[in-house]
Amino acid sequence: RGAGAMFHSPLGLAVDGAGNIYETEGDVINKVDTHGTLLERVKINKYNFSIGITDININTSGETYFISYGVINKLQPDGQVVQFAITNNVSGIAIDDSGNVFASSSNGIMVYDSSGVKRATWTLPDMGDISFYPRSIAIDGKRYLYVSVFNNRSRKDDVIKLDSEGNVIAWLVTGASPNSRSFSLHHVAVDALDNVFVIFREDGYYGILKYDYNGKLLNKWKTYEEIFSSDKISSRLTIGKDGAVYVSFAERNLI
Repeated sequence: RGAGAMFHSPLGLAVDGAGNIYETEGDVINKVDTHGTLLERVKINKYNFSIGITDININTSGETYFISYGVINKLQPDGQVVQFAITNNVSGIAIDDSGNVFASSSNGIMVYDSSGVKRATWTLPDMGDISFYPRSIAIDGKRYLYVSVFNNRSRKDDVIKLDSEGNVIAWLVTGASPNSRSFSLHHVAVDALDNVFVIFREDGYYGILKYDYNGKLLNKWKTYEEIFSSDKISSRLTIGKDGAVYVSFAERNLI
């Protein structure tokens, strides 16, 4: 936390090409530097968009995409907000180096080009019986997608790895945990080395898992247990250009 930034229930997180961090709280997007100093504050509701930003991402051109009540919007570098795509139950967005946008939703993974034209909808396994729910999505430098999902039928969480055509090529992480009464996976992010980070919940507490791109567990952090103790899923994470991991803690008003 920096002296210049006062957070109020921070949720969405993203990092731009310069390493600055974008954080959302309600209908506000804050831009802060790596020391936590506030650089810019934009109130989205003045554009008559629904309040409640649940995810945020930034493309290589510096354009900011955010989700608000099922609508994917774009905040351009000149400060103008435009509607990018309307969808249902979208929970996360990822953007590749070509500007294509991938949105996870209850209908599967929707693929849009940089102008907002839908190019494809990828159906995930078991999605037809509405028992398979994507939670979050991230993309690495090789255009592999990582999606954290919850299967309501099996009561199990996984992170699946998709190729650039939407084919499932690996069940990267399984949520089955023999040593835990309750284990679930939530927000996912990828660093510059294609390592995969996942927020998990285990027996009422939260933490972070780190895997390589083949699914080998590299580290497990289960700190800040008093912060992660709420049943409400209200944390996101993003990886800085220097490899630093940033996590939002809405209940404690900090990153």
